[in-house]
Amino acid sequence: MSISYIPETVKMRLWGKAGGRCQYDGCNAPLWLDTLTQAEFNVAYIAHIIADKPAGPRGHPTLSEELKSAISNLMLLCDAHHRLIDISNVEGHTVELLRGMKDRHEQRIQLVTALGPDRQSHVVLYGSVSCRAPGDYARHAQQCATGSGRGLLGGRVGPIAELGFAAG
Repeated sequence: MSISYIPETVKMRLWGKAGGRCQYDGCNAPLWLDTLTQAEFNVAYIAHIIADKPAGPRGHPTLSEELKSAISNLMLLCDAHHRLIDISNVEGHTVELLRGMKDRHEQRIQLVTALGPDRQSHVVLYGSVSCRAPGDYARHAQQCATGSGRGLLGGRVGPIAELGFAAG
């Protein structure tokens, strides 16, 4: 954990690229919200992939100074994951592993936020159907396939062909 100066413009870009969420694989915690109290404030930590000092976690004799404020070397993390990578399991978090996490997270945020309001999507719910008579399930499936019935939760169901499946 360091005390290096990181310019505000770099911090703002990092927040945007991370979508304000923890970049550790599988976490994705919102970093503007205390999950216990629901109070909104900054709970993020900015972590260096290559430490800002050669003696720090994943430090390097020359790259530490060069990359100490480079956005490509910074990750936005929650408290638990910042402590994990920099204190309790430094050896388990290589430069390559952390760069991969950062890249995957930023690509996902870019993909999700690039969807325009004119884009549509379909939601398909899978679940069990309780049938009263032997033909109920078959009739329900046929209605779903043709768009002539209602879904399991009572909502209108579109034809399966709209979803890219062939109705059979």
